[in-house]
Amino acid sequence: MLKDRLLVAAILVPIATVLMWVGGLPYQFAMLLLLGIGAYEYAQMMPALKAHYAEVALPLFVVALVCVNVFTPQYVSLGNAVALISITILFLRRYEKGNATLHSWAFMITGVLYLSILGSYLAAIRTLEAGRTWTFLLLLSVWFADSAAYVAGRTLGKTRLVPRLSPNKTWEGLIGSLVLTTLFGGLWAWVWLQVEPSSPLTLQIGAITGFLVALISPFGDLAMSMLKREVAVKDTGRLMGAHGGVLDRIDSWLFAAPLVYFLVVLSFS
Repeated sequence: MLKDRLLVAAILVPIATVLMWVGGLPYQFAMLLLLGIGAYEYAQMMPALKAHYAEVALPLFVVALVCVNVFTPQYVSLGNAVALISITILFLRRYEKGNATLHSWAFMITGVLYLSILGSYLAAIRTLEAGRTWTFLLLLSVWFADSAAYVAGRTLGKTRLVPRLSPNKTWEGLIGSLVLTTLFGGLWAWVWLQVEPSSPLTLQIGAITGFLVALISPFGDLAMSMLKREVAVKDTGRLMGAHGGVLDRIDSWLFAAPLVYFLVVLSFS
């Protein structure tokens, strides 16, 4: 298991690093691909969507809305409205024929909006001024927060945080992650400034970002745990081998990305 995880990481980490550094269309395409695959995994997981061509429709809606949200943000409301109306009309027709339920309609809308709205910020953060700086800070902070919570929880954990959703998460792990990721954010900012001295990143912003990411990112993981428990699956997919599916890897990013995006926008507006 560990060997498989290390092998997948050895392949994906260099690719992700290059994409984050280069940015532009390669990065945006990679984000669209991840979110499209994530949408496919979501459709596959949900029994209520099995007979509704959701494996095709859901990724198409998600990718289309992310493109609208990132590249033509002035039409975000219009895009969301068109998607909601289109999905509802499709399911009304299937409901009339006895081929759909209220649950299937609700699961479809939830999947489309959840992945497109939150996922848009994973793509949009790289388009900000100094986007490379913020993208590295975001993704590395999420990774470090998850690792720190795991280590602190295994070492010191005694008090379960949410035993029904995730029995292995502890308050000690969360607190350890908050402290360590705050320090990591400040340290990463110092390292980054050695590479790009003109970057707007400061030690304070790095530390604040680390703290906020450690605070909010576990909720993304817990939300995905809730979905998986509801449909009785261990992983969202098998694409990443021992790491599970795409949604298993990006669930925390989806919650942290909007937070960091608006922290940057408000800090430098």
